[in-house]
Amino acid sequence: YPGIYFLFFVFIHIIKKVNTVQIEQREALKQRLLTLQLQGIKSQLDPHFTFNALNSVASLVYMDDRQTAYDYLNKFTKLIRRLLNDAEKIYRSLDEELEFVITYLELEKLRFGDKLSYDIKIGEGVSKQELVPKLVLQTFAENAINHGIIPRGGDGHLMISVEKEADYLILTIEDN
Repeated sequence: YPGIYFLFFVFIHIIKKVNTVQIEQREALKQRLLTLQLQGIKSQLDPHFTFNALNSVASLVYMDDRQTAYDYLNKFTKLIRRLLNDAEKIYRSLDEELEFVITYLELEKLRFGDKLSYDIKIGEGVSKQELVPKLVLQTFAENAINHGIIPRGGDGHLMISVEKEADYLILTIEDN
């Protein structure tokens, strides 16, 4: 009997040890995931855009255009808040993505004035509840502005269209 009790005690001790190691590994994995999420948040919005937005606000304050600076800062805060709230999401509804990209485009429009205009066209049969990858529109819109519209120097126009074809959602971003 003492041998059986000893083996039983050793068996329980081994199970506790294995369980403790698994919990530690799980917690380390959670910590790593949180770190990666924070790194992802930092890289989601182009740092140049962030600094340009803050410089634009500072410029407006310096020129004593407080109302425009306030509006600009409100839109920027809304954009950052949305980005932080959706940090763990990979997908979001088309409606949320459109709201995000419109806020982004409004900020850029405040920054560039009449040099930038945009239109968004939603086709028939498109549900705004469709899931799309987060930042799919903003990323390409930012690229079109930075590499298509800004170098042009004049009237830049961005056209975003969303169409439904069979089982596919087609997102198109065009600049002139």
